[in-house]
Amino acid sequence: MVCRAQTRACYFSDATSLQSMIFSTALFAAVVVAGVGAAILWANPARAVNRAVFLSSCVTTAWLACSHLMMISQGQGLFWLRWTCAVGGLAPLCLWLVKESILSNIKLTDLGWIKRNILWFIGSLVFAILPLTDFFIPSESSDVDRLRGWGYYFYYGGLIAS
Repeated sequence: MVCRAQTRACYFSDATSLQSMIFSTALFAAVVVAGVGAAILWANPARAVNRAVFLSSCVTTAWLACSHLMMISQGQGLFWLRWTCAVGGLAPLCLWLVKESILSNIKLTDLGWIKRNILWFIGSLVFAILPLTDFFIPSESSDVDRLRGWGYYFYYGGLIAS
């Protein structure tokens, strides 16, 4: 067994197999979060809060899976960092949907409700797309010369503010 302390990823390789299995805390947490989310939805799928928590657990699972792939990838770390941040940009929307489902009914068919809450949807869309652009991390960035664009700071400032 070989463990990389930086990423908390452990590699278990079997001498008879061609592929090695890679475990990390992020992968373990992704499986646990997916199971908890599925159990919450299964408990009462008709309840809006359960559906909102399930959506949040799906986004969290995807974020953790992308984080795991970022840690174990060889030479593709920037690609998975971008996708990890893109999925993470949906977190404020999910938390807001959970809050809305607890306090009131989510009315996607009510035009007035949509107009009052459109900034949550547009903001999350911006935070999900921004990491995939060069405004976030320029393409000329490297392991030696790490560059960050204005979108990087806007992204993290916006997530903290929301």
